[in-house]
Amino acid sequence: MTNTKKVNIILLLLFFGDAFVSPFLALYFIHLGFSNAELGILLAIKPLCSLLGNFIYGHFSKGLKRDLLLFRIICAFLIVSMVAFAFTSNFIVSVVLMVIWSLNGNVLFSFSDGIAEKCCIKDNKKYSITRMFGSYGYLVALLIGGSLDIAGLLNYPVLFIISSVIYIGVIVITFFIDEFDTLDVPVEKITFKQLFKSKSFIKYIIFTFY
Repeated sequence: MTNTKKVNIILLLLFFGDAFVSPFLALYFIHLGFSNAELGILLAIKPLCSLLGNFIYGHFSKGLKRDLLLFRIICAFLIVSMVAFAFTSNFIVSVVLMVIWSLNGNVLFSFSDGIAEKCCIKDNKKYSITRMFGSYGYLVALLIGGSLDIAGLLNYPVLFIISSVIYIGVIVITFFIDEFDTLDVPVEKITFKQLFKSKSFIKYIIFTFY
């Protein structure tokens, strides 16, 4: 099996597992009885920490081998936070877990896209087709979750556990990806000052926090 086919499976499972948790997270917090103020704090953490996570992990990305290692570490953080979410109803603990979740959640998909792109180039396959497997996984999970009211049938903690098991499977599959040398492309380092001069970045910030 080629690396691209393995990545297809990874993206399918990765988005499938995420779709069982992320869309229901706000509902879960309401279910726990958090106030509107507490709910606002928890939901505000996600865009801020997602942005910081990309900055932090972006400095360590370099080649397929390094990206795979970071991907496994990030995935492990998410698994821990998901399992912990299933067994707590404390607001402070939930804030800590939300920070861990948000610092790693968005970055995980950035790394999966990077790994997928490298493998597609190596195997001479179209990245756009591989990326569609992630969309398929998300779509199927949402259809199952919505049509069967799976959150109501299984309860939220069970969904967290299911996603955690799926993510463990994703980590296992990454060990079967054949590593290969990738060309190090020089990347110009951008300062915060230059970053905030970019109109595209400003639009991204407004869209994310809006």
